[in-house]
Amino acid sequence: MKKLLSALLIIFLGSAINFSCTKMDLNTPSASQGITSTKTITPYVLDCGTGSHWDYYLKKCVPDCPSGYHNDSITGACVADGGGGTNSTITVVTNPNNPVENVGSDHNSGMTNIIPNYDYGQLQPTEENVLAYVKNWQYSTGVDTTNFTADINWEEEHFGEQTVLPQHDFDNGITVAYSQAFISLTEKNYLTDLSNEIKSFTADSVDIPTQSQYNTYANTLISYENQIGNDGNLDSTARFELYAIFAVARYSAVYAINYGINNSGGIIAYRSMQTMSLWPSWLHLGRIVSADCWGALGGVVTGAIASLPTGGTAAVPLMVANGTRVAVVSSIGALGSQIYNHYNPN
Repeated sequence: MKKLLSALLIIFLGSAINFSCTKMDLNTPSASQGITSTKTITPYVLDCGTGSHWDYYLKKCVPDCPSGYHNDSITGACVADGGGGTNSTITVVTNPNNPVENVGSDHNSGMTNIIPNYDYGQLQPTEENVLAYVKNWQYSTGVDTTNFTADINWEEEHFGEQTVLPQHDFDNGITVAYSQAFISLTEKNYLTDLSNEIKSFTADSVDIPTQSQYNTYANTLISYENQIGNDGNLDSTARFELYAIFAVARYSAVYAINYGINNSGGIIAYRSMQTMSLWPSWLHLGRIVSADCWGALGGVVTGAIASLPTGGTAAVPLMVANGTRVAVVSSIGALGSQIYNHYNPN
């Protein structure tokens, strides 16, 4: 019996000592009491290597930025301080003497409303969904879309290409339109000059075009637009067709450039210790503007042909509606496809 009591007493004392130690651990003095702990917790991070560091918020390696730049909170790219996470965007050079200037501005409005559906590659720009988005957008702006499908079908039949294909070549569209007598030789020459200006402006696939560079391009186009207004070899329909296409060429470039600045991610970088504004390699500026002009050409031709039964009295409104419509369709096809392929490389 004595042995049993002794054993119970030992167990009791052991439990008391353990409880006391536990209680002491729970009441360990804190830094506020003048005592600091030397124990630190090292989080698991990747070794980002020279020129990069780990971003705890983004949970990925981001580049070390030069003076005057910081890491964007969404992409991690180096962006200019005070720029709201973006490089400086550019603005359109307008032509108050262009009577259908709104074709260009309407084109950019359509892109602004529709392209977010394709951002980050969440939607492939098939002909079916692109046409549906464009039709709904035009309807919401008060444009008559009764003949929307018929006009698209007519254009595809006569130009021999699907409207939404991103491989549109403006030069090919000019050739097709001229071969079928939809445009005159004078129109063809103006459009060929426009195509050459687009190629020259978009030839640099590295640096983001500056406002000054764009201004030179846009003012050159406006000089052509002024010639169009005084060219006696053009009838009124031809003038409006050209006005519309040239307007799209000025506005489209601005939309595409600003999209590249604001939405592509990782486009501001530095190389050889020199701060540079770099164009995203996957985004082809020239292809976008060329496709837009191809669409505008097909659209204005469709509108001009559609107005013939009424004696041409509805030519300008139909050319504006159709020129904008197909320019936006082709533009979304070109830009949307590049976005989709970038985020879905396989």
